[in-house]
Amino acid sequence: AIYVCLYIPILNKIIKPSNMPIALLIIGMFKSLLSTIMISTTGFFVENIGYEMIFIFWSVLLFLVIIGYYFFSKEKYCIKN
Repeated sequence: AIYVCLYIPILNKIIKPSNMPIALLIIGMFKSLLSTIMISTTGFFVENIGYEMIFIFWSVLLFLVIIGYYFFSKEKYCIKN
């Protein structure tokens, strides 16, 4: 659902439709790589610090990503509210 709602409309504006499968494959690869790195890093910090700091870190990071995506998508792709 994330691919359909977020990636495909944006990619349609950036690349040719013939390159869509390759672009989705690359995005999926980077998503998997990032997930692996974040899960490993989070596991290391949970063992040493505890769950409270990880929860705070992920909450702040999620908030910053949502705010950044809102401003980036509004400015770059002219999404009107």
